[in-house]
Amino acid sequence: MRVAVEAGEGLERRLDIAVPATRINGEVDKRLKKIGLTAKMDGFRPGKVPFAVVKSRYGASVYQEVASEVMQSSFYEAIQQEELHPAGYPRFELAKEAEKEEFSFQAVFEVMPKVELIDLVGAEVEKAVGLVEDKDVDNMLETLRKQHCNWVSVEREAQDGDRLAIDFEGRKDGETFAGGSSENFSLVLGSGMMIPGFEDGIMGMKLAEERVINVAFPENYQVSDLAGQPAEFTVKVHGIEAPELPEINDDFAKRLEVNGETVEALREELRTTMQRELDLSVQNKNKTEILDLLVEKNSIDLPKTLIDAEVGRLQQQMQKQYGQMQGAKAPDFPASMFEEQATRRVLLGLLVAEVIEKKELKPDAERVKSMVEKLAAAYEQPQSVIDYYYNSKEKLAEVEAIVMEDQVVDALLEDAHVTEKNVTFAEVMSTAAA
Repeated sequence: MRVAVEAGEGLERRLDIAVPATRINGEVDKRLKKIGLTAKMDGFRPGKVPFAVVKSRYGASVYQEVASEVMQSSFYEAIQQEELHPAGYPRFELAKEAEKEEFSFQAVFEVMPKVELIDLVGAEVEKAVGLVEDKDVDNMLETLRKQHCNWVSVEREAQDGDRLAIDFEGRKDGETFAGGSSENFSLVLGSGMMIPGFEDGIMGMKLAEERVINVAFPENYQVSDLAGQPAEFTVKVHGIEAPELPEINDDFAKRLEVNGETVEALREELRTTMQRELDLSVQNKNKTEILDLLVEKNSIDLPKTLIDAEVGRLQQQMQKQYGQMQGAKAPDFPASMFEEQATRRVLLGLLVAEVIEKKELKPDAERVKSMVEKLAAAYEQPQSVIDYYYNSKEKLAEVEAIVMEDQVVDALLEDAHVTEKNVTFAEVMSTAAA
């Protein structure tokens, strides 16, 4: 086998490969003879069809089949011989001119880039540390009071915090539009449920009052025909209710089915739950910022093959989510929507892999076990979930991948100059919700 390597633009490589024609022809004849043993053709007894006739009927398809197999096997022999590392599947092209004694073709593909990692040695890194304070628990209690309030009908102007029952009809350029109308719609003023300007426009309305308000849809509104467009809504109020908040006492704790059934037990349970949520959010925040810094410091020529594959995965994921949420067939989301995210994912994947190799990291069994147990704790039968993970190589590999990413972040932080910054529960949660 003869092999010649030609470097194309960027990461593209072209392999010129030639193998003896006998490697193809011999296998073709072998397969045709096998077909001839059972071939049934008019005018001939089964198994007695002349070889020339069999070749005339099946020769082209068998040749194509064998040639495809030889190209693939020869390609993998060639990349091992030349120590090349393809980033994806090659594109095969038959040579336009070839010696009769040879079968020649070209394989065009991209190679994996060489990653010369710029790590975070000496880099200034700010690490968030969160602690739930008494005021955070107080704020959560107030939220719970609002969630468990009693609604009482009132006869006054609507104000912030009231729950209204309304009819509304939206018009754009004088015409109604899909999803722009509703009857007996329940809306809490100040909830931010509606587009900007809608709730402000109906503030102060009275029972049975009808009002026309003018608003504009946000530029990033999900319905493209409405994004950034002005509209008017005719709104009529059928009911106004004010919240009657419960007192924070032991009865309130019992109502929430708190272990201990006291305000003190409720506060402690809230603090524990909030601290767990805060720790997870802070961990994710720190991880994202560290990995963003790693991406910022490293610029690598990326294989388009990998980016295109990642774009495809993101498109499929979006279509699946759309179908689940909307209950309808998803539109064809353009690749351009996902290119930036896909590029970052590919780059980050290469960098993380390089850190793992450089630091000789392996999944920490105890950390994997701890994460599996945390995931299982949310279910009624945690041990069954734990067994499920450990009996599924695929599911366990997903957990190991997350743990490895955490270990990569820890390894990067060991090299950096880290300063801690205290963050509040409200700060972290408002950022996470944005």
